[in-house]
Amino acid sequence: MERSPPPPAPDRACLRIRGFELDLERRELRSPSGEQALLRRKALEVLLVLAQQAGHVVSKDELMTRVWSPAVVTDDSLTQVVNEIRRLLGDTDRSVIRTLARRGYVLVPGAQAQASELPRRAAAAAHRVSNLPATDPTLFGRDDDVAAVASSLREQRLLTIVGAGGIGKTSLAHAVGRRAVGLFEHGVWWIDLATLSEASQVTPAIAVAAGIELVPGDPLQRLVGGLGERELLLVLDNCEHLVAAVAAVIAAVLDGTRRVRVLATSQVALKLDGEHLHRLGVLGVPPLDASPAEAAAFGAFQLLVRRIAEARQDFELAPAAVPPAIDICRRLDGVPLAIEMAAARIPTLGVNGVHTLLGERLRMLRNVRRMVPSRQETLRATLEWSCSLLSPAELSALRRLSVFAGPFELAHARRVITAPDLDEWAALDALCALVDRSLVRAEGAEPVRYRLLETTRVLAREMLVEAGEADAALQRHSRAMASLWWQIRKAFMSCSDDELLDRFVGSYADMEKAYEYACERADADTAAAVLIGLRSLDQLSGDTLNTPARLPAAHALLPHATGVTRARLLTTIATCGWVRDERLPPRLAAELAVAEWLRLTPPEPMSRSHTLLLLATELAKDGEAERAREVLAQARAVAQTMAHPKVDMITAIHAGHVAMYCGDAVDFLSHMREALDLARKHQATRVACYVQAYLPRAAVMAGDWPAAVALGASALAELRALGQRAFLAQASEALVRALVEADEIERARAEAAQAIALAWEFGLDAEMSADMALLALRLGQHGQAAALVEYARPRGTGPRNALDRLRQALCDRVWSDLEAGAPSIATSGRGSQTRMPSSAEARRLAFEAAGCVNA
Repeated sequence: MERSPPPPAPDRACLRIRGFELDLERRELRSPSGEQALLRRKALEVLLVLAQQAGHVVSKDELMTRVWSPAVVTDDSLTQVVNEIRRLLGDTDRSVIRTLARRGYVLVPGAQAQASELPRRAAAAAHRVSNLPATDPTLFGRDDDVAAVASSLREQRLLTIVGAGGIGKTSLAHAVGRRAVGLFEHGVWWIDLATLSEASQVTPAIAVAAGIELVPGDPLQRLVGGLGERELLLVLDNCEHLVAAVAAVIAAVLDGTRRVRVLATSQVALKLDGEHLHRLGVLGVPPLDASPAEAAAFGAFQLLVRRIAEARQDFELAPAAVPPAIDICRRLDGVPLAIEMAAARIPTLGVNGVHTLLGERLRMLRNVRRMVPSRQETLRATLEWSCSLLSPAELSALRRLSVFAGPFELAHARRVITAPDLDEWAALDALCALVDRSLVRAEGAEPVRYRLLETTRVLAREMLVEAGEADAALQRHSRAMASLWWQIRKAFMSCSDDELLDRFVGSYADMEKAYEYACERADADTAAAVLIGLRSLDQLSGDTLNTPARLPAAHALLPHATGVTRARLLTTIATCGWVRDERLPPRLAAELAVAEWLRLTPPEPMSRSHTLLLLATELAKDGEAERAREVLAQARAVAQTMAHPKVDMITAIHAGHVAMYCGDAVDFLSHMREALDLARKHQATRVACYVQAYLPRAAVMAGDWPAAVALGASALAELRALGQRAFLAQASEALVRALVEADEIERARAEAAQAIALAWEFGLDAEMSADMALLALRLGQHGQAAALVEYARPRGTGPRNALDRLRQALCDRVWSDLEAGAPSIATSGRGSQTRMPSSAEARRLAFEAAGCVNA
């Protein structure tokens, strides 16, 4: 489009626009108070071009060429600049700068006052009660925050909403401000400091918003004097990049007035006397297994669904899409800005598409709304804005903390941050600064734990790699995690099980990460220490699956290990007695571990006692009853030197295992009851669960079916309440056997329906198959009974210990009854390999006997 010729030069070089004076020669814009106006350079250049051609349309192309050339920008950049000018001039009705569709913009001559008097914006503002938009922002999951901030403002003169970038501070302050309109005689005034870059701009920005003319003189003194006895609320948004200047202005205002209150938003506290903080957290995120109705009660999910619906009116979240939608909210930490960006992508990519791409969130997530600050255009820009405000030491600390996978304690943070460029006290200062700036969250009471939001961690990790510090930070991290094993041991001796898990389970993911890193580097010392700590937590939580998965790496480390490191690796391998590994069977690992601990000086009696107990159990399991009892006696002798009830408890448990494998039902039950009494007395609740799981088995071994049923039912009630699946497998298998033997068939089937899957998951499939063979026999399901017996029989060299012999005896009894009652089935091939079902087939047959045909 051909541009219209420019108008003749104006009679004078200054134009007055809504009380502002635009000096075309000096290329300056001054506010009604005479101060330089708060306008970015590009915005001023656009205004100058429009003023030079006032009354004529200036095309978008010409504006972008004259202001931004040679850079290439989009229409969005121009639109944002024009809107910035309009906001400053108070051009809410667009009468000063008009938009002509598909043509461009025009500065309307009639809006220019050439008279000498200045129509002051300040005077106009004095007749309003607020410069906030008339509509309330829609908030999700923030009712408590709105109520808390509004309540605090009634009592406090200075309240700062503090939180990470994108957390929703502005929206909360806006909502509170809207509710406060009418409560303050002289209004509620919003001042957005985000576009300011100089400390000197803060005072004029407040004055313009509050309708105060700053005549020549000290601007701050004039501001305080202008506020005088007015009763009003100043809402200062985005203070973090000018925090010192903002703090100085607020301090002067509060000291020099009686009825002014201030609500500020910032990533960091202003640190003024009398300041009260409201730390804004993330939105509530529903659990992953929540139903659609349950998920709808959480703010993060509400926000996601609403924003998707706004972008696409026909959108409806299918039930199958609820779990990935919840996980999107979870992986974005419940941060509103990030969730809104994800929602904007869903109409195009779908819920699953966005969920799949979350690993690239810093590239994928961007703001599609117009008129957003540049720092919020992308998720990366938001985080980089926050990081740009950090000192070099704080930025180094943030990078290094990205190696943590979960929450971390102060001591571990200092070990990871501390390096030649930052001593431990500088590391402490940097951590405190990051907490103050809302980039690191402090959680809980004693001990305080710290956490990076996941998206912050992603960016910080990128920066760590770019800085070439990743390997050094990971080494410090793995060594910090290695120190936990001794703390866990001490806590086990002095704390309750629940206290121990509360203290250390938060470090589990970091311990796993440290173990993997140490194994990759063949750092056997670190890996062994971390592994023994992980195994301790697994034992208390009833996890029997994670440690076996780590054993191959432990085996690979043995050639690199000597002394205490080798002893720790061998001990951990020996604790996994149910894992059969031909490279190093548990019994051999226990024998080697005993020898290693015996050679070490100074001796570690607890470790030596533990490995002797493990060896005694393995010997009994292999049928060497006499030698097992001898080794058990040695373990007891070592344990007595420690005279500690927790050591006595562990000794009693292993004594019970030895009795179990040796077939001594009386001693088995006696030792387990002793261990249970000690566990309850010393608040070892998780150990008590473990012991309870074995009590019904002791009664089964004794043939006391009523006692086995009672003990099994009692154990299951407690174990289910705690979610102890591995222990549940033990107790429920014994209960099913007891119920069948007691001829409580329907109850046995009901319990079996829940027990079968657990038995197969935790390696009790042979025992459960024998029980279900007996149940199938009682139900007249002879074919199923025969197949299950074949699966249940001890293989190889036959029964090794009393438990194997009991299972063998049960199988023989079932087969004998089959020969008597169903000879055609029994004679069709006892022991024939063709009748041996697979594990999956045996599981299906077990479920059929339980009445679960489609399981």
